[in-house]
Amino acid sequence: MGTLYLLVPRRLAHTIMVLLLAFSLYAALKVYVATINLSNLHVLTGVAMPQEVRLLTPIFNTFGTVALVGGAIYSAWVFWRRRLMPHRVISNILIALGALLPAIGGTHLRLGGGLPLFYIFELLGIIVIFVGFLRSREIFGLYRFPFIHGFHKVSSG
Repeated sequence: MGTLYLLVPRRLAHTIMVLLLAFSLYAALKVYVATINLSNLHVLTGVAMPQEVRLLTPIFNTFGTVALVGGAIYSAWVFWRRRLMPHRVISNILIALGALLPAIGGTHLRLGGGLPLFYIFELLGIIVIFVGFLRSREIFGLYRFPFIHGFHKVSSG
């Protein structure tokens, strides 16, 4: 939601937030009253939960992925178009890619893929997001981390 508050008009962000809150409360209630199939707890695909609860997860996951990945790509485009802080273009692309990797891993798992690959996608996603975060910080250029900004001092504007 933070990304949306940065990128869309405040009134629209408030409306989306209220809808997300209402939908989250509805989902929490559905989970609270759900009958869990204890014989399927060993499987990490959600089959222990009833179908009406499991159908809610793609909605939340898709919303979050579109907001985060879309916001990062839009921010990269804005920085690139305005020719401001060029290191932020790469940072936002890395953050978008890192956010997309767990979504790909989750989709793979949901479609019957293996659990180890899901964890690999999540780990790689976190690493790529972290590298994107480090790349966005101007202070790291002052300390000359080669992987982050090469050997050039980052300009302040």
